Amino acid sequence: MEDKELSVKLKKDRAAAAVLSRDYELATQLYTQLLSSDPENKELLFALGNLYERSGNNREAIPVYKKIVALDGQNVNALNSLGSIYRRLGKYNESIAVLEQAVIADEKDMQSFYNLGFTYRSMEKYDYAIKSFKIVIESKPDDVLAYNHLGAIYAIKNEQKKAISTFLMGLTIDPNHPVLHLNLAKSYEAIGNVQKAKQEYEATLRSNPGWLEAIDSYADLLISTGELKNASDLVTKSLNLHSDDSGLHTKMGQVYYFQEEFSSAETEFTEAVKFDSKNKKAFSFLAESYEKNGKLEQALQTMQQYEEAYPSDSEMLRQYASILLSNGKFNSASRKIKELYDKEPDSIQTLSLLSQYFICRGNDEKLSKCLSKIQKKSPNDLKYKLDMAKRYEQMEAYSKAETQLKEYLLSNPNDRDAEAFLASIYEKEGRLENALSLYQKLSADSENELKDSPVLTEEENVAGETLSSDSEPDTENPENAIPELPAEDEGEIVTEKTEELSELEAIEPRSDADLINNLIDSAREESEFNVNDIFDDTQNTKQINSFVPEEDLSLENSEKIDNSDEKVEQKTDSFAFSGSLILDAEKMLEKNEKSISPVQVAFEKSIPLATNVFYVKQEMPKLNTASEKFAKEKELFCKLKELAEFLPPEKKEEFHKSKYYMLLDYLIARFSLKKGLLSVANEFAHLDKSNKMLENASILSLTKETFSSMQDYIKSLNDPYTATALLKENTDLLAKMPTLEK
Repeated sequence: MEDKELSVKLKKDRAAAAVLSRDYELATQLYTQLLSSDPENKELLFALGNLYERSGNNREAIPVYKKIVALDGQNVNALNSLGSIYRRLGKYNESIAVLEQAVIADEKDMQSFYNLGFTYRSMEKYDYAIKSFKIVIESKPDDVLAYNHLGAIYAIKNEQKKAISTFLMGLTIDPNHPVLHLNLAKSYEAIGNVQKAKQEYEATLRSNPGWLEAIDSYADLLISTGELKNASDLVTKSLNLHSDDSGLHTKMGQVYYFQEEFSSAETEFTEAVKFDSKNKKAFSFLAESYEKNGKLEQALQTMQQYEEAYPSDSEMLRQYASILLSNGKFNSASRKIKELYDKEPDSIQTLSLLSQYFICRGNDEKLSKCLSKIQKKSPNDLKYKLDMAKRYEQMEAYSKAETQLKEYLLSNPNDRDAEAFLASIYEKEGRLENALSLYQKLSADSENELKDSPVLTEEENVAGETLSSDSEPDTENPENAIPELPAEDEGEIVTEKTEELSELEAIEPRSDADLINNLIDSAREESEFNVNDIFDDTQNTKQINSFVPEEDLSLENSEKIDNSDEKVEQKTDSFAFSGSLILDAEKMLEKNEKSISPVQVAFEKSIPLATNVFYVKQEMPKLNTASEKFAKEKELFCKLKELAEFLPPEKKEEFHKSKYYMLLDYLIARFSLKKGLLSVANEFAHLDKSNKMLENASILSLTKETFSSMQDYIKSLNDPYTATALLKENTDLLAKMPTLEK
C-alpha cells in the first residue's frame, strides 16, 4: 500500500516538474496514467484541464472541466475555467451561462465577476461589464486591477472623464502601477490634455523603465505635438538597449520623417523591415520617404515588397495606387484602384482615389459622377478635396486646385497645412499678393501661439525628464515589482481599434541654403533612372469597365491602355519658394539637448512660416522698393530674436551659437533691403570679366576657395556668437569638399 502511494506521489511530482519545464506531452501522459487508476480525482482532473489550457488545447480541456462540474456542481474553479475557455473560443452565451452558475455557487468569489466582466466586454456589452467590475470593487475596494479594467471600459466607451477618475482611484491604492499610469496617459491624451498625458507617460516609465509599449505611445504623442527632439531622445535611449527592435526603428524613422530628414528615415525604416519583414508601418513610411526624397524607383520597389508581404491589404493598395498616380503611371494605378473597388466599392477612400484617377485622365464627366457618389455617402467629410487639389496641382491645373482647397477650408478653417498648400498654389498662379497675405496670417498665428505658450519652471521640467537608460525596475521590494501579467486577466491596456496612416504632402523647400548645398551635392547626383522598368505595361491588359457600374463610372472601351502616358513629363516651376528657408526647427538643435519647453517649440515653428513672407515679398517688384514696406516683417523677426532672451541660460547660449541666431540676423538685414549673398557675388563676378581664374575654375574649386578665404574674416567679426556659428558651418562644409573633388 505504501509503495503504491509513493509511486503516485512520484508521478505527480514528475508531472508537475514537466509542466514547469513546459514538457506538456510528458505531463499529459503522466496525468492520464494517474487518472486511469483514479478517474474521479478532482485534483488530477483540474491539473489536466489546466495543462490543456497552458498548452493551448482549449477544446480538449472542456470535457475535463465538465467532468469536474458533473462530480461537483459547486466547483467554482472549474466553472470559471470553463467560462474563460468559452470566451476565448467566442462562445459568449455558454460563457455567461456557466459563470452565472459559478456566481450562484459562491457569490463571494470575485473571480466569477471578473470573468463575467471580461466576457461582457468581449461581447461589447459594456454596461454589463461595468456592473461586474463595480461589484468587485464594492467587495474589494483595494483591488487595483478592478479599477484598471473598469477605467479601460469607460475609455473604450469614450467616457474619458469617468475613465480618468477611475484610474486615479486605482493609483491612490498603488501609486506606482505602470498599467494604470499608461492608461491614464492615453485618456488624458484623448481629451487633449497633453501636459498631463506627458506627465503620466513619464510616471509609467519611472515605474517600468524600458517598457516598449509605453515608449511607443509616448513617442507618438511627442511627434504629434512637434517635440521631435524629445521623441528622438526617448527612442534613441531605448534603441541603445534594444537595437534589434523593429518597432523602435520604425518610431525613430517617423521622427526623422517628420523632421524631413528623409535619408535618415530611409535608413531606420530599412532596419525595421530587416528585423520584421511584416512591419506594415515601416513599409508604408519607407515608400513615402523615398517618394519625398525623389527616389521614385526605390519607392515603387518598396511598394512591391509591401505588396508581396500583404498582397490583399487595402491600405497597401491605396498607397500603391497613390504613388503610381504621383509618378504618372496611370494604367498601373488604375489596376490597383480596380482591385480596391472590387473589394470595397462604397469606401470613400477608394472613391477618392478613383476621382484622382479621373482628374489625371482629364475625364470630367466620370469625375463628376464619382464626386456625386462621394457626397451622397459622406457629405460632411471633405478630406478628399485635399487629394483632389494635389492631383490638380500635379496636372498644373492650379485654379481648380485652389477651388478644392477653398471649399475644404470653409469647413476646416484651422487647418494650417491646407492654408500653406493654398498659399503655394497662389505662388504658382503668380498671385503673389494673395500668397503674401496668407503667409502673413500663418506667421501671425504662429506668433500668437508663441505668446500664449507657458514657460515651464525648472521644477516643472523635472517631471518631464525622460527615462534614463540605466534605470532598473524595483526588484528589491516585491510590492513595487511589475508582475508578468496575463493578456486578458490582469493588465489591460487601452488601445485604439484602428490606426490610419495619414499621407503628408510636403512641398520641397527652396532657399539660399539649398542653392549652396546644390553646388556641393551636384558632384554626386545619381544618373536618371527609368521608372518604367518597374512595371511592364506593354503586356495585354484587360480593359477596366466596371469601377462603378451602377453609375457608369467605368473606363470607356475607347480609353485604350497607352503606355506613353506612363512616362509623364513633370514641369518645374520657375517660382518655387513655397517651402521653408531653413530646415525644420528640430534639426537645428544639437543632439545633446534633453528637453524643449513650449516656448522653444512655438519659437521654432514660427521661423519657417515667417520666411515664406520674406520670399514672397522678395518676388514682388512693387513692394521691393522701399524698406518701410517690410517694417512689419522686420519687426516680427526682431521680436523673435528678443524672445530668445527668455530661454533658460544654457538654452540661450546654445541658441546664440546656433544657425538660428545667424539666420535671424540675416533675415533682419534682408528686410532692411541690404543686398544678399547672391546679389553681391553676381556684382563681384562682373567687376573683372577678364579674370581667367574665374573663367576656367570649376564650381567646386571656386566654392572651396571662397569658403577657405572666409575663415579669417569670420574670426574677425565683432559678434562672437555669429562668428562661432558661422565658423562651425564653414568648417563642416570645407571638410566635405575634398571628397567631392575626387
